[in-house]
Amino acid sequence: MKSLSSFLKHSKKTLLILFLLTIPLLLLITLSTFSQTNRIQAQPTGSTDTSLYLPLIYNPVVYLPPEFVSKIDLPGAKCPHEIGVNPITGIAYVANHESANVSLLKDGAFISTISTGEWPTLVSSSSIDNQSFVTNLHGGVSRFQGTQFVGTIQAAPATPGAYFEPFSAAYNPVNGYTYIAYLGGGGVVQVVDGTQQVANIPLGKGWILDVEVDPVTGLVYVSNWEQGFLFIIEDTTVIDSFQIGWGPDQMALDEVGRYLYIAHSSPNSQYPQNISITNLDNNQVTSITTSKLSRRVAIDRTRGLAYFTNPKQNTVSIVRGSSLLSNLPTGDYPWGVAVHEDSGYAFVTNKESNTVTVLLEGKVVETLPAGNVPLGVATDPISRYVYVVNENSHEYCDEVDRCFKDCLTPASVSVYRIPIKGE
Repeated sequence: MKSLSSFLKHSKKTLLILFLLTIPLLLLITLSTFSQTNRIQAQPTGSTDTSLYLPLIYNPVVYLPPEFVSKIDLPGAKCPHEIGVNPITGIAYVANHESANVSLLKDGAFISTISTGEWPTLVSSSSIDNQSFVTNLHGGVSRFQGTQFVGTIQAAPATPGAYFEPFSAAYNPVNGYTYIAYLGGGGVVQVVDGTQQVANIPLGKGWILDVEVDPVTGLVYVSNWEQGFLFIIEDTTVIDSFQIGWGPDQMALDEVGRYLYIAHSSPNSQYPQNISITNLDNNQVTSITTSKLSRRVAIDRTRGLAYFTNPKQNTVSIVRGSSLLSNLPTGDYPWGVAVHEDSGYAFVTNKESNTVTVLLEGKVVETLPAGNVPLGVATDPISRYVYVVNENSHEYCDEVDRCFKDCLTPASVSVYRIPIKGE
């Protein structure tokens, strides 16, 4: 009995030791299996062994303050004043207003100059493919696919000469139509499929300066500058309209937060607000007065912020939802504004001090140099380049207050970049 008892005692110890020894092995097998299904593979350089897996360590991207990179002269360009970047291709299009052409850039470098119609005005792009559009005030709408010019969309009025001067355009990813806002004819929206006419929508309220599309619902929003109305279009039918103030200029639509932000460049005594916000879910309008006028607006969907430039006060107003957060000082005569949403950096061009004010999450973080008369600004979400067009012009007025502008050469683009820590 004693020998049996001793044997059992030693056997228990042996089993315990064996059990303890198997725990690390089981853990290693479990981690290996988990790594193969849920983690990235780590291998020495040049190795073809696929049996070694390490757990993925998450390192958040750290964006550093933007830096000036270069100034690019634009051959054959006169008085560029707007720029836009296609978010899919990363190609930037510069509207050279007085030279009837568009300059193309990518990854911080010049690509080419392409002739368009007279007075290139605004740039817009599709959010889902390589299409981009440049409105030419006296020459239709130039349509691009990447770096290729693929045709001009011409006005097709019911009566020749009934309207003209396309000012802005927006592509609708829901129905595939492009909506073009015209100044003439009392305000008309042209709807096209590719370059083919679908419909004309007469609004009858005067100049239309901007058009925005909700990529979630497909509804189209058109602002009327002369009488301060907002029109809502579904496909080719106006389904609603209402007063939003006076002199609405540029709009920015936040489909995530469900707000339409509008900068008013010509308020009056009855409607003094320079900012209006329309709730996209119920069309309720909130009015805010922070300045005599606002010219441009850009949004940060990730953080729910909207930035408005106020040239007369040398400030930028920052709004979240329908609430004013702050007014911050900029350089002299702030004009254009754009946001790089991944990093949160916002860029404001200061027309009369030749600088760019950089903001982050509602705070001024630095001021960067620009060229002569910086106006339009755009960010590339892919490469993190930021482009500012320098009009390089001289304005003067005669003895009877008639004012003129001379376009100087060379026109240029200032290029900046948002670095990432460790790159």
